[in-house]
Amino acid sequence: MRARGMRRTFLTLSAWEDRSALYRFAGSEPHRSSSRAAAAYTKEAGFVFWTVPASELPISWAEAERRLAEAEKEEEAKKEARTEEEKEEEKREGHG
Repeated sequence: MRARGMRRTFLTLSAWEDRSALYRFAGSEPHRSSSRAAAAYTKEAGFVFWTVPASELPISWAEAERRLAEAEKEEEAKKEARTEEEKEEEKREGHG
């Protein structure tokens, strides 16, 4: 686990055989209850996925954080694109 306390962000790094296995774990006890209790101290919860051959496990924190930063950039670019699309739509509808 890594903590960015001032940002109320906590990171965990784990390897799963598939997403179904992760979701089963996340929805089971005691994880479900402890996650709900931790929600008061954290921002939102989310997952970032990538595929790695078993021979490359374990992934280092440096590599995980590099991939997370890449995923965050991609998500921000998508949000910006949606915002631009919304502005264009408003112009076409005569609201902008």
